[in-house]
Amino acid sequence: MKIIKNIGLLLILSLSTNLWSMSQLTSTFEEKEEKEGKEKSENNQIFKLEFPGDTTEEEIIDVNREDSISLSTFAELMDMKLKENEPYILARVVTKEKDRLFTHYYDAHILNHYLFGKYPLQEKMDQLKVNPANQENIIALEYFTIKKGENTFKYLCSNNDLFNSYRKQDLLDFFYLNSNDFKLKIEVYKKYLESKNNKKIEKYIEANHRLAHMHYNNKNYKEALKYLEAIAIPEAPKDSAKIWIANVLLVNIYYSMDSIDKTKYEQLKKYCEVCLANPGFKDINLNTWAKANYLLGNIYYNGLGLTIPDHNKAEKHFQLIIKTKTTEKIDLATWINTNTSLMIFYYYREPFSMLTFQKYEECCHNIITDQIKNFDLETWITTNYKLACFYAGRSKYNKLGIDYRKALTHYKLVLSTPSKNIDQKIYDDTAQSIKIIENMHLIK
Repeated sequence: MKIIKNIGLLLILSLSTNLWSMSQLTSTFEEKEEKEGKEKSENNQIFKLEFPGDTTEEEIIDVNREDSISLSTFAELMDMKLKENEPYILARVVTKEKDRLFTHYYDAHILNHYLFGKYPLQEKMDQLKVNPANQENIIALEYFTIKKGENTFKYLCSNNDLFNSYRKQDLLDFFYLNSNDFKLKIEVYKKYLESKNNKKIEKYIEANHRLAHMHYNNKNYKEALKYLEAIAIPEAPKDSAKIWIANVLLVNIYYSMDSIDKTKYEQLKKYCEVCLANPGFKDINLNTWAKANYLLGNIYYNGLGLTIPDHNKAEKHFQLIIKTKTTEKIDLATWINTNTSLMIFYYYREPFSMLTFQKYEECCHNIITDQIKNFDLETWITTNYKLACFYAGRSKYNKLGIDYRKALTHYKLVLSTPSKNIDQKIYDDTAQSIKIIENMHLIK
């Protein structure tokens, strides 16, 4: 009887222990489930889609879901773009099964590669294919974009907007090609160059224009020249804006060259003239406008690509630059080169008149400024020296405008500004000139 009681007591204790353990296990499971649910809720990143117009239509997407083609989450795909401060593009695909509409989302670049192949220009892209998710025919394809710091995808355009018009090429770049996919862009646009004819001249111009821009922005100027020169002055231009821009880029490239092939000057003259024919060029880009005038002035002055020099036209283009009276938007090197060229031009002009001397004097003063001194000290010193010599009457051409006081001022500026890049003979001559002038009774 005692044994039975002990067994009963043990059973009661065991049952109590099991009930307590089950209670603890249930409690732990509930806490874990609650925690996971809370974490899942916190990890849900819900973004809205904003549709165009006055529509009240609204959709949401959890970006932690996977893109069904790449199997990466939209959050991961977005992060790769947004951390580079580039917009991310989302594609929205609509299909119809019987009487029901179904919507799927994809990374736009990945979907377009899937639908249209490696080269977006090889086939008609306005003919939609099947949805990768359910293999049903696509009845609508729309694109939405989002920028860093935003929480709403904003509508950009539909597939029809994107591909039906060739002039939507900017959008095609944006939607089909990643901005860092430089090699693929090159391959894509070269496809157009294989079929040049009158009917496709616009596409030919566009392709060359874009290839040139890509090489130009990557500072591969040799390659950029090849594409720019193919469209700079076509026989039957269909897009004057792109042609004009091509000429502007050519001016910038040729200006930056240390030396230019002498056979190129005749074409370069035309590039400059095309640029300057635009009456708004000066307001659009004063710096390149000045470069075009400088290059033309140099061509005319030296007779480059011409039968004989034309100094009157050269002076006209150089003077257009210095009459702007500003170095704020004009490259300082262009400003110095222009004034230096005019100084040489006026120095050797015959007969030498007081007006010529005044123009020479103006060009010198355009260079001997504090701004130029900080930018190009050697030119500033040599220009002061040349002007001092002119005021002292030491030029074989100049016996006009002699002013020993001004000469002394500029000689002293030279002597007080030492530079290892200046020939010591200039400093020695300057010191001797100061001594001679100061010993003259004309200077007190």
